[in-house]
Amino acid sequence: MTMKQGVRTAREAHPLVEAVTHARGTPYALLIVGTVATTVTGFPDSWIWRGAALAVGVLALTAREVVGTARARATERQLMSAREAAIQAKTNLTVMLQDAFEPIAEVLGRIAACRTKADRDKLTPVLVEKVVGVAASICGPSKAGQTRSCYFKCEDGQLKFLTYDGRGGKPRHQNLPPQAYDLAQKRKSGIEPDVRSSADPTLFLGASYRTYISCPVYAGDEVLGLLTVDAVEPHTLSKQDLRSTEVLAHMLGAGLATRKLPPAGA
Repeated sequence: MTMKQGVRTAREAHPLVEAVTHARGTPYALLIVGTVATTVTGFPDSWIWRGAALAVGVLALTAREVVGTARARATERQLMSAREAAIQAKTNLTVMLQDAFEPIAEVLGRIAACRTKADRDKLTPVLVEKVVGVAASICGPSKAGQTRSCYFKCEDGQLKFLTYDGRGGKPRHQNLPPQAYDLAQKRKSGIEPDVRSSADPTLFLGASYRTYISCPVYAGDEVLGLLTVDAVEPHTLSKQDLRSTEVLAHMLGAGLATRKLPPAGA
């Protein structure tokens, strides 16, 4: 009787071997086949076959366990790396936000503590500059020279350019088109991923940017201006950038609204 015939006989005599072969995998099957086949066939040198089969089975089982352990450890290392990366990213974001928003909060505190309107009026441009500077620094791609932020003030039914920060050059239009003013009055923030795919691309002919964010600055029922962020390459401003710009616009609106409040201690 050949070895293949012995194994076949063992499977026929012991259906468990066939089931284990499919259910548990080759390592376990080798161990069982080695034991059952030698018992059933009665090879004269069955101890050799038994020993060889058992040895192969043990080696295969050991290899499987070693590979499984290595994979588990590799997965664990990947999870640890992902957790560490997430923690580091959160730490970096916290530090960045603290560095960015702390100067704005400091100016807002000074404005609130002003005892005269003249003192507040002096600090208002400082607040605008701080907000515009932060918007240009935290939004858009990290590559230098890509992002710009501008502030347009509502005046005489128009949005008039006041200041900017970021990549060089003032906006080509000192006054924004009426469509922008109408959107600001509706208090609608928005992001345009690519101006060439906008509803009216002709509005952006000659523009130095391909994507932009616009957020109205308001206090109560009054719209005070428009805070914008633009970038050179399309699709480089995200929804998170939009949210950050909205927060900055709200902070600016809160600071500008104090001009109508009575001086501190009055």
